[in-house]
Amino acid sequence: MKNNLSLWGLFLLAISPQVFNGFYNPGLMAYPTAFWTVDILTLVAMPILLSGWGLRRGLFTNRDLGLHFQFPGRGQKVIFVAAMIALPFLVFYGFWFLTWLGNYLHYRFFTKGAEDFVFDFSMAVSGEGIKRIVIIAYFSITAGLVEEFYYRALPRLFFRSSPFHLILYLLFSSIIFALIHWEGGQVKLFVTFFLGLILAGAYLMTRNLWPLIFGHLVADVLLFSGVKWAALWGS
Repeated sequence: MKNNLSLWGLFLLAISPQVFNGFYNPGLMAYPTAFWTVDILTLVAMPILLSGWGLRRGLFTNRDLGLHFQFPGRGQKVIFVAAMIALPFLVFYGFWFLTWLGNYLHYRFFTKGAEDFVFDFSMAVSGEGIKRIVIIAYFSITAGLVEEFYYRALPRLFFRSSPFHLILYLLFSSIIFALIHWEGGQVKLFVTFFLGLILAGAYLMTRNLWPLIFGHLVADVLLFSGVKWAALWGS
């Protein structure tokens, strides 16, 4: 029971900056030094400290999180390789399809007018050349590693392996993943909920976090770079 409470406390502490960053990031954008300091503290320093603390306290192991390359059989290896290949395409094209569908549904069924958009990290992608590459790489790597750790791996530890609990895991993981993107507006909530379902389902299939991290990272590189959904080569 004590470990469960500690795990819940770690999880709630971990996600709290992402729940509230929509309130302070728009203001921090006017002060680049403050923006990057806060972002590095919450998306680099904090995950390292919390994951290290959880490992030392025995709340989880790297294998529990799916951070391993040990496969019990050939079938699991095939699933792992297939997921590594498929997930970048699935996340990237899934994002654009869900964005199109979300915009259509929002226009069709909700009040017409400006979407309730507050902030998106793409707003912080600026500059040219090396500076732009470094910013895109930073956002993509931190999102791939941290969000998959927080919203796929950690929530899985709260649920048993029965069918009912796995359904609860899928819903819980996806709802939390959507809610931390609230500042992107209603369409972003819709998109991230269903992307969360896809990624959580992939995590249950692969039992490994690396394909999710890789897929998330590659898709974010393409999205932050401005690649459109028609084709990866930009047509």
